[in-house]
Order: sequence, then C-alpha cells, then structure tokens
Amino acid sequence: GVLDRVLGHLPPVPDAHQLAHVGELHTALAATDALLQQTAAAVDADPAGDHGLAVGTVRAAAERVAREVVDRAPRIVGPGPLSRDDGLARALADLALYVRQHHAERDHAALGSQVVDRWRSA
Repeated sequence: GVLDRVLGHLPPVPDAHQLAHVGELHTALAATDALLQQTAAAVDADPAGDHGLAVGTVRAAAERVAREVVDRAPRIVGPGPLSRDDGLARALADLALYVRQHHAERDHAALGSQVVDRWRSA
C-alpha cells in the first residue's frame, strides 16, 4: 500500500532517480510476493511438513523489503507529501514498527543455522 500512495505523489514526469527507486521497490515487492506464494503453496500441499527454513526465508525477505520501502519511499516523494499526507506518514510509521518486531540479526542467524544444517545433511 505504501508504494501505491507514493505513486500517487509522483509528478507527471518523474525524474530518473524517482523512477529508479520505484523500479527497485517494485522488483523487491514482486520477488517477496512470489516467494510468499510459493511458500504458502508448499505449506498447503504438505501442512505437516517441515517448512521452517521456507518460513524463515519468507520472514527475512518481508523484513528486508519493508526496510527498503521505509528507506526509499521518502526519497521518492520528498518531504512535502510526508508532511501533508497523513495516510502516507502513518503507513510508513506502521511499516517501521513492523520492522522493529523482527529480531534482525538473531532471526537471520537462526535462518543461517538452518541453511547450514540443511546443507550439511544433504
């Protein structure tokens, strides 16, 4: 939803920097969405299976893309929309709060441990 709000604030002819940030966000969001759908399909196909690694990977991808949105959205629109569009400011604040609920390096270390364990047992 944040990207949609950002797109609504673009000028009729966005500059190259704005377009680059939009392209990067679109790519990151699409990749995370595809990973989420793939993981959901795997869980649905085998609900009792061991999906810990896949779920951890999706959580890490979602955290990463959320950080990208929080970083890039203000760079795309500048300060004006952030001060005049309460919905955009609130959405960014909510997203930043979501990111803070992730345990960052601790969760990444747990994911890395699962990757190493899976590799060693293969």
